[in-house]
Amino acid sequence: MIGDGLGFNEIALARIRAGLYDTGLHMEQFPVLGLQKNRTIDGLLTRSGAAGTALAAGIKTRNNFIGMLPTGETVISLLEAAHFHGMKTGIVVTSSVTHATPAAFYAHIHDRHLQDTIAFDLARVSPDVILGGGRAYLLPSGRLDGRRTDGIDFAKRFAAAGYRVLLDPRDWSRADRLPLLGLFAEDGLTTLPPEPSLAEMTARALALLNRSGSRFFLMVEGSQIDWAGHRNDEEYLVRQVLLFDEAVDQAARFAARDRRTLVIVTADHETGGLALLEKESDPDDARAAWTTRDHTIAPVPIFAYGPGAERFSGLLDNTEIAREIARLLGGSVEPKRGITTLLFESG
Repeated sequence: MIGDGLGFNEIALARIRAGLYDTGLHMEQFPVLGLQKNRTIDGLLTRSGAAGTALAAGIKTRNNFIGMLPTGETVISLLEAAHFHGMKTGIVVTSSVTHATPAAFYAHIHDRHLQDTIAFDLARVSPDVILGGGRAYLLPSGRLDGRRTDGIDFAKRFAAAGYRVLLDPRDWSRADRLPLLGLFAEDGLTTLPPEPSLAEMTARALALLNRSGSRFFLMVEGSQIDWAGHRNDEEYLVRQVLLFDEAVDQAARFAARDRRTLVIVTADHETGGLALLEKESDPDDARAAWTTRDHTIAPVPIFAYGPGAERFSGLLDNTEIAREIARLLGGSVEPKRGITTLLFESG
């Protein structure tokens, strides 16, 4: 689970504003805490494409690259490896489903902004659950709010492949089987009703993937924490952190019942350079002070719960998160190429 732009102070501000200073957010109650450093080949400051690729494939790359080495050679991601070895897979986000972070788990491209092109990789890999926004990039111009100029209708392609396809959030009650594609906005979600919340989408994805009887890999992103940081909008930020934390709670509850599921919560980077200062008018509140509208080079948190959680304590490079997940799955990891294969046990 990835909180895009989520740093320690973003968590602290949400905790304070939610009246949870003593108990902490759900993610803060996880038994294992680590620190993640996240530089790229290009320097200390990372962008979401490079950071997403590190988390998805265990390799360093250039800032706009997705699923590729700096040389342009493609690398396999955890989701791709899981999919091609028979596991069920899913992506749940509040951005478009072709945005940089989710795309890092299935796409291979030199420019994360080419979302129309990234859609081809989404169709190629075809995760069993795809929930978020992004009708603009998967539907042709003239159908709803599609903006594709090549006439390709990916919703029809997914439907022809057997997917339950939902293009209206009011149809959420029909999200009852696999495979499932739900595109509930033109681009990013509003994160307001009638759209399903990130927590609702996460809970539904977990239920459907679990019902299949197969092992599964699910990537969930609280995408708009980052957007709030870029805007320096503390109200928007707090709301997005709390929405993400509700999704974390759903995953943790599932893992507590299942006892075989590992939940990892982290970020790709921090956004906004948020500082928390004393609020003179209210000693029990904090004053948010932003230092930038860009990403920062600050370390970000790792929270882990479930089998193997102890591997994610201490100071880790972002590439080590994907590498440790691969090792837990019996995978092979090469120093310069990241994940090369996953050798799953039967059952």
